[in-house]
Amino acid sequence: MIYNGGDSREIDVIVVKLPDLHRAPENVDLLKVKGRNGRLEQADGTCDTYQDSMKINCNGRTLREVYAWLSGAGWLISSDEPDRRVWVSMHPQAKNSRFRVNEACFDTITVTMHCQPFRYFEPDEPVTVLFSPGEIQNPGTWYSEPVITIRASGDISVLLGQYQMDFEGLTDGIIVDCELQECFTLDRTQLMNEWADLEEFPRLTPGVNFIQWSGTGVVESITVERRCRDK
Repeated sequence: MIYNGGDSREIDVIVVKLPDLHRAPENVDLLKVKGRNGRLEQADGTCDTYQDSMKINCNGRTLREVYAWLSGAGWLISSDEPDRRVWVSMHPQAKNSRFRVNEACFDTITVTMHCQPFRYFEPDEPVTVLFSPGEIQNPGTWYSEPVITIRASGDISVLLGQYQMDFEGLTDGIIVDCELQECFTLDRTQLMNEWADLEEFPRLTPGVNFIQWSGTGVVESITVERRCRDK
């Protein structure tokens, strides 16, 4: 198991119980409609966080060392699903049996985690498109909110799937972060929302997403960090 870049094998602890593989719950409102039997379910297209847990034997490490590792929030990669990563916040507690030999600790730590709803692909290499039209594959089972780096100058329009993006007066390019719903300079030091006209920030639907561009400007390349994910 890897958490925040720390590998349990290198830290030399024993993972007694791995986290379960949960399916993130969708956010659904149950509406009572007069004259209708039962409740009407209305989903808003988003998913909720969920709670999970695992058990770790300190295997001779001190509680202080293990707590220092299992603290805060970060990416978790489980050994039974090494090609996915989940963003979690950790809440370790010392429970169950306590066993010490001199200064060595063999306590079993129960770790409660609050998990964000998606399991992201690991690794997930960016896709660069050099010619229009092109296509971008999303192998995940849920839509993703990509980061789109457009290296271009002048006035251009980009169509990604059903999402239209118009840009005016670009000098070297722009970054569109669809999760943050912000546009940045290529070095991400300044906002460029005034240069962009978007009705909605694009999403990559599962499967093939077509991309093309037009306009009087010049497009060098478009690179998409797909952020592919499963629910």
